[in-house]
Amino acid sequence: MNILDEIIAVKRDEAAALRRYRSPSSFADDRLFHSPIRSLRAAIGESTAARTTAPASGPAIIAEVKRASPSAGLINASILPGDLGASYASNGATAISVLTDVRFFSGRPEDLEAVRDLVRIPVLRKDFIVDEIQVPESRALGADAILLIASVLEPGRLRDLHDLATGLGMECLVEVHHPDDLAKIDFGNVHLVGINNRNLVDFSIDLETTGRLARLLPPGVTTVSESGLRSAADVRHVARAGVDAVLMGEYFMRNPDPGKCLAELLDELRQD
Repeated sequence: MNILDEIIAVKRDEAAALRRYRSPSSFADDRLFHSPIRSLRAAIGESTAARTTAPASGPAIIAEVKRASPSAGLINASILPGDLGASYASNGATAISVLTDVRFFSGRPEDLEAVRDLVRIPVLRKDFIVDEIQVPESRALGADAILLIASVLEPGRLRDLHDLATGLGMECLVEVHHPDDLAKIDFGNVHLVGINNRNLVDFSIDLETTGRLARLLPPGVTTVSESGLRSAADVRHVARAGVDAVLMGEYFMRNPDPGKCLAELLDELRQD
């Protein structure tokens, strides 16, 4: 069993445990379930539009709250997610991604709530969503959007989870890594795609993945390059593939001041 198989097995167990004490309808009583949705796709689009009238600054930045990962180990255990989210927002992030997986990424579901309470930009729940119960749970945590990973979902399950999320007002960032993943997607309904440069089976990184898959996407799809971006040069590299945004976490989280690191990256990109 590889690490991805292990993660998915744990997620299914967690979803089954959640169902033992919560029904899908019960989340409607939670504090953030009916909070207004901030559109991730619209925020990326507004950032893109702003670049046509302001100095070039590269793709929109989705900055991530990420304590650890299976490939990198512990990255930053001392963060206060709400404060970090507020710092990202004030330093130019278009949106914030929050890793909520406990076992493999040292995240917590309440991290998302903490960020949502302190920012006005879209918040993405980044986790391994494999069961319908995780969708209303995400809405109750304050997620504006959720990540759906095409490689770990059958086409029917991907469609059902996407429809359930959009029915609750959320958007879905549908993640792909291989051309085969594209065949699972109904592009009549899916308009927000993340291209993961990391192979989730062996955790290797190849930034060329963004270019290879971006050219296969239909027109009008908002694209996000994910993983392995560690410098302004890396951002420029994937930007040449025409992506609308990049999702970056570890690069910022290894800095003593992640928000300042984000601001410095944006300044460097504006100098192009």
